[in-house]
Amino acid sequence: MCDGTRILLVKSDESSDVTGSSRLHDPALNKSTAFTRAERERFRLRGLLPAGIGTQAVQINRVLGNLRRKASDIERYIFMVALRARNERLFYRTLIEHISNGAKIGDRGWDSPPVPTYRRFSFGWMFR
Repeated sequence: MCDGTRILLVKSDESSDVTGSSRLHDPALNKSTAFTRAERERFRLRGLLPAGIGTQAVQINRVLGNLRRKASDIERYIFMVALRARNERLFYRTLIEHISNGAKIGDRGWDSPPVPTYRRFSFGWMFR
């Protein structure tokens, strides 16, 4: 059985054994466009990401803008769950820095729908 410390050590940025698209497909290691040029070379990501390099602050602003455009809580929930599935670092940093905004949608936790009445319905339409 692994303890949390070991998992954090394996998933740290220094895990250079995870490279290329494998790194991009791991939500705990993916930083999307926030990888620096040196990191892109070290982890063999050249050509797998857009040429522009953005900071995590720019990414957070983009996330917040997308959240503001969502019309309902369920749309915000779906957006944030999808973000967590592809970039955990950005997901948690957004919640930490903007907890007052996130508390409205994230107070029930991101593992359950934000509105109890939605639990009765099928979510198959999300995947069509």
